[in-house]
Amino acid sequence: MSAMHYRPEIDGLRAVAVLSVVLCHAGLGCSGGFTGVDVFFVISGYLITGIVLRDLECGTFTLAGFWERRVRRILPALVVLMGFVLAVGSWVLLPRDLVAMSKSALAQVAFAANIFFWRDVGGYFAANARFKPLLHMWSLAVEEQFYVLFPLMLVGLRRLMPRRLVSILTALALASFAASVAGLLLDRRAAVFYLLPTRAWELLIGAVLASMPSRTMSRRSDEVLSLIGLAAILWPVFSYTESTLFPGAAALPSCLGTALVIWTNTPERTAVGRWLASPPMVGVGLISYSLYLWHWPLLVFERYAAPAGNRWRDLPAVVASIVLAYLSWRFVETPFRRAGRGLPRALVFRSGVAAQMLIATFAGVPWISEGMPTRFPANNLGDIAWIGDEYFAPPADIEAGRFLELGAADDDERRTPEFLLWGDSHAGVAAYAMEHLAKQHGVTGSVVVTDGSPPLPDAWPRYSAARAADLVHRNQAILREIRARKIPHVILVARWSVYVEGYPASEMWHEGHRSESVVLLTDQRQTQGDPEATPLDVFQRHLRELTDQLSAEGVHVWIVQQVPEQDGPIATEVLRQLWRGTPDSRSLSTVSRDEHLRRQARVNRVLQQLAGPNVTIIDPSPYCFDETGQAIVVRDGRAQWRDNDHLTQSGALAILSPALAPVMACIAGERTQEGRLHQTLGNRPEGTIGADPRPAESVDAHDTAINPAPPPARPPRG
Repeated sequence: MSAMHYRPEIDGLRAVAVLSVVLCHAGLGCSGGFTGVDVFFVISGYLITGIVLRDLECGTFTLAGFWERRVRRILPALVVLMGFVLAVGSWVLLPRDLVAMSKSALAQVAFAANIFFWRDVGGYFAANARFKPLLHMWSLAVEEQFYVLFPLMLVGLRRLMPRRLVSILTALALASFAASVAGLLLDRRAAVFYLLPTRAWELLIGAVLASMPSRTMSRRSDEVLSLIGLAAILWPVFSYTESTLFPGAAALPSCLGTALVIWTNTPERTAVGRWLASPPMVGVGLISYSLYLWHWPLLVFERYAAPAGNRWRDLPAVVASIVLAYLSWRFVETPFRRAGRGLPRALVFRSGVAAQMLIATFAGVPWISEGMPTRFPANNLGDIAWIGDEYFAPPADIEAGRFLELGAADDDERRTPEFLLWGDSHAGVAAYAMEHLAKQHGVTGSVVVTDGSPPLPDAWPRYSAARAADLVHRNQAILREIRARKIPHVILVARWSVYVEGYPASEMWHEGHRSESVVLLTDQRQTQGDPEATPLDVFQRHLRELTDQLSAEGVHVWIVQQVPEQDGPIATEVLRQLWRGTPDSRSLSTVSRDEHLRRQARVNRVLQQLAGPNVTIIDPSPYCFDETGQAIVVRDGRAQWRDNDHLTQSGALAILSPALAPVMACIAGERTQEGRLHQTLGNRPEGTIGADPRPAESVDAHDTAINPAPPPARPPRG
């Protein structure tokens, strides 16, 4: 092993690593910049092993001394950063996000942030990860765990088997690497990404390098290999993406490239080493730890303030993180690292424990208070929390025909409901609007929700066989009950397009937790004899069969087209922006009318083909857009969508109530005018409420019952 001394080119490597990470997180061109963490791991393994072996050779090594240096190096800047994050998070984070942040802070105090995020978030690139201010602490936790365990093992190996040290470390690295590859093959990507056993090989590469004896090579070989090493580091930074199967074998270029650069610049620097040792690179390397700490929380809080924007919107947060990183290095890291050398070791440890306890205390308050919800208006919190599950009956009740009642009570006597609202979770949202309408009209109806399944008795999404069988059995029981009780009106509501087209791109999850294909429709014919049939074919076939069967039995079928799917969780975005003032639709992630129509085109074409005397299509979209074609996602400061596809209670009343009002009027018989309404609907080419196919001048005053005027073009502003 070569003697350990300050090597500025290693600070240059730190600069490459941290800049890659920061630019990746800010979306500024380095799609694979997350591999910078792997560079850090190799550097840490190399330096820590070198320090321990040097002290062992000199007879000065103690575990207490080693851990004391780690405390002085890591803790001061970390405590300042944690205090900032907890303070700002308690001001701007939503209650559930604040609770999650508090838990992650407590996990970091326990050196277990990586385990927490593995269990709580799942994939590093999961949709909900971008609003976790302490997500980047996972890598710090991996290193902390390594610092606790590795010196103990290294001391034992050095004393018991000094000649086999390199061989044993190499074997351990290979075992860890094999576990990483196997974990990816077994679809355990999140565990492989976050946990020490499958990341240890990266640190152990550095450890092996530090344990190897000095070597001599030609100058030309060093220059060539050093260039190859730098290229191996940079290639993944610019070529990898979130979809790259990582870490596993994909982490090899970054790790081996880092080892190669360190190895070929010992004892003399190559051209690559001289570039890395240049003042600008060393300067960034010196602040790399603080820059890594600060950049991610600032990006998260900036995105809270402005969830939508162009690719340069994160640049101010990046600049601010560089400034704060310099201040942290200059006034926190350096003074504590230098001044701490003269302090009694016991005082350093006691101070470290006290600081961690202080962080734990402040982190525990938001958790105990359930996110300090009094900071936000109760109505807006309700928009996030409400999912309509009060209309979800237990499966056993559904199969037994015990549906939930809506509307007016008829003393204590059970009567045949005048309508049945049937569908997936969107039927639970529609039930809120229908219940208000039913009470106004003195009508009694029922609702039945089969969550995650359209109201089709003989078609099902491609879930597990057991779940699909349950859904089919349940939907068939509902159809039998409609016939047995002779329910005259059936209203079908679902997120139709997702069963035909899959999830939209904005909603796709990583790590395989949400697959586009899992919700696509299939049926017995497709699975057994017609594998070429598409989900659209299945949808069209079974919806026509259902409407034909019900129409033949005198049931009037009303099919509600789905409301537009937005690009983000609207209610959450509204709540995030409340501290800036009253949010409006223009500041949120919305879709246009044209985008909505393109997404729904194939499904809506099928629905229009079904329209007839006993099948009416309800189109709620006129109540969803303003005159410019922009979605109205906020009215009077209230979100109209809970997530990207479900409406809130406010949205249900503003959008679905007027869209469904003609249906309820027809059911109640208040505007039939000797059957005129039924005849008018039956004679229309499309038979659609809310989207009249005729020119505007041909619609007379009587049509207000079937094509009511939409709400004001823009919501009132506070």
